[in-house]
Parts: sequence; C-alpha cells; structure tokens
Amino acid sequence: MNEENPIGYYAVIPSPVLFNQNLKPNEKLLYAVITVLANKEGYCFASNNYI
Repeated sequence: MNEENPIGYYAVIPSPVLFNQNLKPNEKLLYAVITVLANKEGYCFASNNYI
C-alpha cells in the first residue's frame, strides 16, 4: 500500500481462507487488503499500483 495514504483499519481473515493450503501467504494477505478496501466503500476498485 501507498505510504502517503495509510489506512487505519484491520482485517479479519476467515478460517477457510486462513487454513486453505492451496493459497500462498501473500494471497491470503491480498484477500485481507481487498476486504478492508471493500468494507470502506462497499466495493474495491483498487489498481495494482495502489495495492
């Protein structure tokens, strides 16, 4: 994420995502980031550069 615009939110990763052995750790983190952004406005339309 961009350092100029820090987001002061936290993410909850549900257990099916957290314990899914088919997902890499960074994919789980990406899930959390997208969830936080979606919770903020109800949707997530962030670019790859933003994330």
